[in-house]
Order: sequence, then C-alpha cells, then structure tokens
Amino acid sequence: MQNNRGTGLKSMTGIQYKLWYSCMPLHIIYKYYRTSSDTVKPLAYYNIINGVVYQAPDMYSLTQSRLLGCLEPLQNAFEQVTKSCQYSTVEGYYWEFKKTANAKYYARYARYTKTKRVSQKEEKEETLEPRSTSFQRERTLMVLNQLFEEYPINEAIEMDPEEEANVQEHRANSPRFAVPTLSKKAASSK
Repeated sequence: MQNNRGTGLKSMTGIQYKLWYSCMPLHIIYKYYRTSSDTVKPLAYYNIINGVVYQAPDMYSLTQSRLLGCLEPLQNAFEQVTKSCQYSTVEGYYWEFKKTANAKYYARYARYTKTKRVSQKEEKEETLEPRSTSFQRERTLMVLNQLFEEYPINEAIEMDPEEEANVQEHRANSPRFAVPTLSKKAASSK
C-alpha cells in the first residue's frame, strides 16, 4: 500500500480523508464517504491553521447562525410593538409607545453616539493625509492613458461630420491627461 500512490483508495469504500489545499500556515483536509470508485459524498472540511485543527462550518450551521442573528432583533422589535398595541371601542386599534420602558436603552444609545461623534471629529482633525501615494496616482494615469490609446473614443461611436467638428474643437480647448513621469527616487533606482 505504501508505493501505490492512492490508486487503491479509489476501489475501497468508506470514510476517507484527502489533503485538499496546502500552503504553509493553512492546510485544508477534505473528509468524504466513498460508496463506489466514482461516487463520493462530502462529509466535512477541516482547516489546520498554525497547527490547530478547526472544523469548517457546513452550510446548515452557517445558515442557521445567520438566520438566528437576523431574527432575534426582529423578534425583540415585534414583542415591543405587540406590547404597545392597544384597542379601544371608540378609537379602534392605536399605538402607545412608552419611553420609560426603553429609557435605559435610549440613554445608553445617546451616550454611545455622542462619544462616537467626538472620536470621529478627533480622527478627522488628526489624519489629514492624502488618500493615495504618488506611485498610485502615476500608475492610475498610466493605465488610463494606455486604455485611451488602445480603445479610442472616435472608433467606438460613429459621428456625423458636424458632431466630429464640434468634438475636435472641444478637444483643442480641453486639457489632456498628464503623462506621468517617474519620480526622482524611481528614476535614480533604475
């Protein structure tokens, strides 16, 4: 069985394991049940991350977890709404929301939003940095210029001679894309 290289495993039936993916910190093992040489039923996946084995969640448990996470707040809201629904013979059904029942929640929420707003203002004042580096700006311009050279606008749409004259006139008056130049560091490194 040692020199067989796995060909004998296809003829055997039962639970089998297979190394599905391997890259040094992460390994994925596939557990399946083989009923015949060409039919298998997947049972589970196991992730080995830094020597610790975790069972990957199956679709049922993942869906169940997500649904429970969504349905619990809906259930709480529905309970609050049903508690505040009132009926009188004169008015019929009406809603009476009492803030005293949720005063603790509102106070905590107001405190949270106030501290969040203050911290966001402090972050905005502290971080006034450009959102892109000079390399990213130069590279973006190079890619845009290359795309405009490969796919010119004139060839994409057929224009009337009058429209073409207007476009030519507009191009003469409008600025062109800047051709990016290498920065001093990049030029000196070459």
